[in-house]
Formats: sequence, structure tokens, C-alpha cells
Amino acid sequence: MAMDHSTSSTGKERLNLHSKPASLYVIGIVGIVAAFVLAMVLEENWLKRFLFAYLVSFAFFLSLALGGLFFVILQHVTKAAWSVNVRRIPEWLAASMPILAILAIPIAFPVLLHRADIYRWAEKPHNPTAEVAAAPKAEAAPASEPTSQSTTALAASTEAKAGNTAEPEEEITGFKKTYLSPFFWLFRIAIYFSVWSWIGIWYWRQSLKQDETGDENITSEMQYRSPVAMIVFAVTLTLAAFDLLMSLDPSWSSTIFGVYYFAGCVIGVFATTILTVLLLQRIGYLRDSVTVEHFHDLGKFLFGFVFFWGYIGFSQYMLMWYANLPEETRWYLHRGASTGTHSFGTTDLTQLMLAPWSYVCVALLFGHLLIPFAGLMSRHVKRAPALLGFWAVWLLVFHWIDVFWIVMPEMEYGKFHFGIVEIAAFIGIGALFMGFVISRAVQGAVRPTHDPRLQASLAFENV
Repeated sequence: MAMDHSTSSTGKERLNLHSKPASLYVIGIVGIVAAFVLAMVLEENWLKRFLFAYLVSFAFFLSLALGGLFFVILQHVTKAAWSVNVRRIPEWLAASMPILAILAIPIAFPVLLHRADIYRWAEKPHNPTAEVAAAPKAEAAPASEPTSQSTTALAASTEAKAGNTAEPEEEITGFKKTYLSPFFWLFRIAIYFSVWSWIGIWYWRQSLKQDETGDENITSEMQYRSPVAMIVFAVTLTLAAFDLLMSLDPSWSSTIFGVYYFAGCVIGVFATTILTVLLLQRIGYLRDSVTVEHFHDLGKFLFGFVFFWGYIGFSQYMLMWYANLPEETRWYLHRGASTGTHSFGTTDLTQLMLAPWSYVCVALLFGHLLIPFAGLMSRHVKRAPALLGFWAVWLLVFHWIDVFWIVMPEMEYGKFHFGIVEIAAFIGIGALFMGFVISRAVQGAVRPTHDPRLQASLAFENV
């Protein structure tokens, strides 16, 4: 890989990777086309399979860009000095939001056409009353076999539309009907990406401008705007999580679902930043400017948000488990988080625990929380870049599994879909996203060179 090792008196380093984005764009387009074709060949309901596989990877890479945007705004809100030498990487991620806006088109197009390939609420109902009346009734459970209210309701709904991808649900009326109208949904999605793109690009360009001019007033201006930017970010991310992911089941809701997705975004950006710094150091950059002290702080944030993700996930689950309301618990039942009758159609605990989604639940509990929590707890691990890099890779894998667990059960209840279509979609979207990130990276230095807190970052030490 060609590099430019020329370094000015300010420590400015530029990447020489101008040929890489084009090759990644080609790989990305080939990957998405391959996912589309493979879905057509391998799946009867091929369009739905492609779109759900696409949504999983789209939501994953979107979380990295959103995490980058959060990191950048947070550092300016808090006037942090330690992070100056690693801040450029999240700036690249945040400034890459426009490619994700383009990649959102395949998700938005079925909604525009009033198709229910992803979002059931997007389809115009022909005669909802007749459809509900015509739906077959589920057989009542034998008196000798007690079932909870939630599991009985779910079993009835699953049996009523066995083999289909949707189930009978309460008619969407009132505010929810207005909120989930296709054009209003599309309008909100356009607003989200416009706002995120504007904020991310503005901060990135201001940072590059400061590299050229050395004007310290630019830092003051970025700090001045950061509180409002943080509020806007919090509101738009929460609503976007509702619209893109939670509305896959329009009759289910959780007021902290946006926070749950946000926790994954932050884990993703810290893991990505750690791995990117390690890669850059391996090829000759940031070796003197990013020290073990910076890795230590990145590791502390990664460790903290692993716990935060677990806390939010448990809080959401515990409240719904305790209330035991059918319209709330079924979201978890479809994802294997149950020991009762659900859409896998068994009351035998042994068979139940063999269900694929139950395995995913257990994998998330241990792989996304308990194991990395123990693995990252030691100060020694946080100060060992190779070990920290291992845990960064580990958590990115389980972050993707978490997004997969959120999205894919809505494709077909009781069925587990994972294969070459999902892999091709991941490669396609990932390559396009990485290509765009690199196109941002080559436009300036790999770190801010005239930030007034640069020397404080270089001299930073953990106590």
C-alpha cells in the first residue's frame, strides 16, 4: 500500500489512498447486485429476503456513522482535550452520512410504492374489517394446558397466518396511523439524513479549515454550536430508530428503544476508532501522536458502553416481562426470549431452547455483555492495544448480531434466515461505506493539526 510519510513541523500526515475508494465502490455495487440476484435464485419470497438482509447491514453501518457524529459533538460539548488526536476518525464517519442517505433509497422505495415488503403498515388496506373477519380462528388451548395471556395471544396470531410473514394485529388508528403514513415517514427519513449530513459535514469541514488557517476561533464556534447539535442529534436518532427498526412491528413500542440503538452506535464507533488507529499505526501513521493513554481512554468508553447497553437492554426486557401484556411481550417471544409457547410452536423447554432465536438471545447475553464486560474490566487490557483490538472486533461482530436480532425475526415469524444473501449485502453496503469514508480521509490530515488543545492531547496521561 503506497504511503506518503512526509511530515511537516506540525506533525501533519496525509493518507495516500486515492485509488482505494474506486475499487471499494466496485466491490460494493457488485455485492449489492449479488445479494439481489442470489435472493431471486434462492428464495421464493426473494424481494422480502433481499430487503431484510439489506436493512440489517444498512442499520449496522448507519450506527457507525451516528456513533461518529455523537463522538464529535460530545468532544466539543465537553471541551475534551484527550481526544483531539483520535477525533479525525469519527469525523470521517460522521461526514460519510450522504452515502448512507443514498443507500436508504432501496428501503424507502417500497414504502413510496405502498408495498409491505419491509414495513407492513406501508400497504394500503383494501378492506381491513373483511380481512379480520375472514382470518381463521386459532384453536383454543386445552384446559389441562395452562398458558399465559401473552403466549396464548401470540400462538393464536401465529396459527392464524401460518407460513406468512405477518400476523393479525390491532388496527392502526388515530395518531399512529397518521405517524406511520408512507409520505410522512419518507419526509421524516429525509429530514433525519439531511440534518445528520449537514452537522457531520460542517464539523468535518471546520476541522479541516482549522488545519489550513490555524484559527483558534473555529474551535470556539464548534463548541458554541455543539449543545444544540447534541439535542438535535438525540431527538433525530431516537425517532429514526423508531421509524427504521421499531416500526417493523407497528403494534409494538418501547420508549427506550432509541436509547438501546444508541448504545450500540456508541459501542460501534469506539470499536471502529480503536481498530482504525491500530491500522493507521501499522502502516506508519499516528505512531507518536496516539499513545497507550489514548487507547486506555478509548477502552474505558468501550467498557462503559458495554455495561450501558446491557443495562438498557435489561431495563426494556424486565419492564415488559413484568407487565406481561401480549402486545408488548410478543416482540421478545418472536426473538426467542421466552420459556413459554411462542411462534416456534412448542411447549417443551428442551425443544424451545434449541430454537435458533433462543440461541441468538443467549449469544447476545454472553457475547455482547458478560464476556466483554469481564474481558475489558482490567486496566491492563485497556492499555494493551492488541488486546483492545481483539475486543473491538469481538464487539463489532456482536453489534451486528444485535442488529440482525432486531430486524430479521420480522421477516417470517418462527423462521431463522441467514446465509449468502446477508453476507453479500454486508459486503456491498460495507464496501460502499468504507469507500466513502476513505474519500473523506484523503482530503486532509489524519489528525487535527492546529486545534488549541493539541499539545494537551499529546501530553495526556491517565491518573
